[in-house]
Amino acid sequence: EAVMNLAAADVGDVGQIRLSANWMAPCGDPGEDAVLYDTVEEVGLKFCPKLGVSIPVGKDSCSMHTLWQDGKGKDVKQVAPLSLVVSSFAPVNDVRLTLTPDLKPAEKSRLIYVDLSDGTYPLGATSLSQVYSQLGDTHADADPLKLKRFFNAMQQIVRGKLALAYHDRSDGGIVVTLAEMAISGGFGVEATLPDGDVLEQLFNEQPGAVLQVAEENCAEVLGIFKKARVSAVCCGDVLAQSRQFSVSVGCRQAISTNLTFIRRAWSETTYRMQALRDNPVTAREEYDNGLDENDPGLVFELTYD
Repeated sequence: EAVMNLAAADVGDVGQIRLSANWMAPCGDPGEDAVLYDTVEEVGLKFCPKLGVSIPVGKDSCSMHTLWQDGKGKDVKQVAPLSLVVSSFAPVNDVRLTLTPDLKPAEKSRLIYVDLSDGTYPLGATSLSQVYSQLGDTHADADPLKLKRFFNAMQQIVRGKLALAYHDRSDGGIVVTLAEMAISGGFGVEATLPDGDVLEQLFNEQPGAVLQVAEENCAEVLGIFKKARVSAVCCGDVLAQSRQFSVSVGCRQAISTNLTFIRRAWSETTYRMQALRDNPVTAREEYDNGLDENDPGLVFELTYD
């Protein structure tokens, strides 16, 4: 995801990217040191060299466990699982070319779905599985060579100003990607995803992205991805005059709703936290602002180039 997000900026070659890695593990516990070693080897010596990026900086938190007594003289130990937090950074040639996720006003634009998976769509360790307190035994995976080709293709698109918006699908799945693009831009979406298991298609978190592209640029963008040997298809339209949100999987309609409902669902967790932390009356008032379909939200108008 750290690399996928930077693909929307004018970075240039993928080799410009540097990573900061925070390795967190309960070292000293049985088997944990070996798991940490295998992870460092896989990421630092195999994946990153193939991708063409390096990890010059980072830190470790190798005491991810705690020990206390339960009040009855019994020791209780809690161990956190191995995890790796990666931040990416790179110089940007022209920040004005950066693509943001919000859908933009355009007379006619299409949605292009880029799928970097190998044709499998695991749901283990996804946001969906977490909602149901599950973990699963499968997980998303990335091909570093395909990711590199995708990144460099995106750089052509960014520099050529061929896309209007961009968002990756690594956090929640493509249905969340589409929803966030729609509610942040205020435009409806009508999309059709490839046929298959509905939950897998909607919520898998394999590497991938969605681009909003003006209709006249679609052929060129698809050609760039084809040349890079990356799967990309037109999956739908931006509805400039509508707030409807519908997504189908193959010929089956999976979701049919509107932006007001989606925005309210998306904001509910924040509202409930704010109601406990702050004044619940004003928290509710802010939450209910989302019911006003004519509220433009935050707007700006630059007086300079």
